[in-house]
Amino acid sequence: MTADNSFSKTICSICYEDLKPIVEDLQSISICGHVFHELCLQQWFEYCSSSTKKYNCPVCKQTCIRHNATRLYFQSVGDQTQSLCSQKLIDREEDAESLRIEVKRLLVKVSGLGSALERQEKEQIHINEELCLCKEQKKREMALKNEALREKASIQQKLSSKSEELSKSNSECSRLEQRNLALAKELAVLKLVADLDLEQDEMLKLASVGNEGSSQDVVDNLIRSYKELMAKCNLLGRVQELDTLIEVKDNEVLRTLKASKTDGEGVVLIVDGNSDSSNAKNSSKEQLMQRPVLPSNNLDETRVSRSTNQWSNWLKLFVDTSLARAQSSSPANKLDNSYSMIGQLELLV
Repeated sequence: MTADNSFSKTICSICYEDLKPIVEDLQSISICGHVFHELCLQQWFEYCSSSTKKYNCPVCKQTCIRHNATRLYFQSVGDQTQSLCSQKLIDREEDAESLRIEVKRLLVKVSGLGSALERQEKEQIHINEELCLCKEQKKREMALKNEALREKASIQQKLSSKSEELSKSNSECSRLEQRNLALAKELAVLKLVADLDLEQDEMLKLASVGNEGSSQDVVDNLIRSYKELMAKCNLLGRVQELDTLIEVKDNEVLRTLKASKTDGEGVVLIVDGNSDSSNAKNSSKEQLMQRPVLPSNNLDETRVSRSTNQWSNWLKLFVDTSLARAQSSSPANKLDNSYSMIGQLELLV
């Protein structure tokens, strides 16, 4: 009995499980006739196509094609209850097989999702690291920006203070330049008044100090210097005339003393002469100071007249030269003003 049962079973050469023709789908290869489970044979063909790209029989290794596998159909003559049970069993096995396939598919999907999740986590970690680096870089850049802003504010403050100092220095320099120019003009006028033996070039240089761009100012300086010179000459003339009068009075007193013969009369004459001499000096000084006096004959008339003529001639020459260099905008007015000034100078002379 045992031997009969062992030989009565048929198995699949792929999975080594029993072949159940009633409840399972079986396929055979038409070339060699070997029978297998349909699912096992399909998996075998997939394995062959992925490895060798050729189909063959799992048992005899004979080459075949996919269409050589055909399904086998069997018919049972047993009890109907048994057939129903067999049908339920087939349905359950089909459900279990589909569930296993679905589970495998889901496992593969879960595995893929897990690997994708791992990749995403790694990418997220990398992104977080980059974000931390970017935040640190941002902090450093903000610190540098704040430092640059502070330095800029400090530089602007220093620049404003230096600008104020520069403006003050410029104003002080301009004030000193103006004062220096005024002093230079005054010194030039004093030289013109004091020195009577100046040449025309030297007089031109002194008169044009500080007035390089205006000929009218040069003429004004010359007129003022001329007036001061004339006032100085008049004063000198008055002094020398007073000295002359005093000398004349003294000579008269001496002659009177010599003419007197008696000592008493001489004493009286000396006393009266001294009083008369002092009175004459005082009256002469008062008269001379009250009226305008021109240079005396005893003064060096040659020198004064030469200096006066030199000033007048130089003024005429300077005005003619200045008018020749002036612009053509208002030549008539400049001519009238210049010659009117020369006329006034000649009247003063």
